[in-house]
Amino acid sequence: MRTEGFSVDGFNLAFAIKSCIRLSILQDGKLVYCLAIKSGLDRDPYLVPALIDVYSDLGSLKDAHKLFEEIPEWNTGIWGSMMKDYLKSLEQTKVFELFSKMRTDGFELEPFTSECLVRACGNVSAGKEGKSVHGFCIKHNFMNSNYIYLQTLLVDMYLNCGLLDFGLRLFKEVSNKDVVLWTAIVLEAGFSFFALTD
Repeated sequence: MRTEGFSVDGFNLAFAIKSCIRLSILQDGKLVYCLAIKSGLDRDPYLVPALIDVYSDLGSLKDAHKLFEEIPEWNTGIWGSMMKDYLKSLEQTKVFELFSKMRTDGFELEPFTSECLVRACGNVSAGKEGKSVHGFCIKHNFMNSNYIYLQTLLVDMYLNCGLLDFGLRLFKEVSNKDVVLWTAIVLEAGFSFFALTD
């Protein structure tokens, strides 16, 4: 691309880095990151979430968080990337800390960051906090058919927290149930097909 005279920007570098991650060629991801630094784009809001993911996939959450802290202007994509990477490393406490800081800094949850928070609640059986996130999702209209994955995570979270009644009630409210949601409720709760369709 560079040899053809095209300019480099954060948007196309982000795609290049994501491709490296998907293809498991993280060394090339590091090279793209070096190009970003050389081009003065290492703080670009489109590029930073991808860079955070590279650090995380290279096993350096410390460096990922350092990059996160150095960003002059955060957006929800950057918050979500950092939360997702802490979740992958089973550091739920860090997810809650980020959520607290996010709210203090005036950012609202959106569907992706809500998903991260729901997963963290389910992983540590934080049912009370999970109910609060569910309430927020209802308030902000995240519970419609466009967010079936979020609904599945909420059902799973309730079941992991031992709140079977809440999980089953939410399951019955979901209008467009998919295979993943059915699997979650059957495997986690052990309900029979006939009980769920009553």
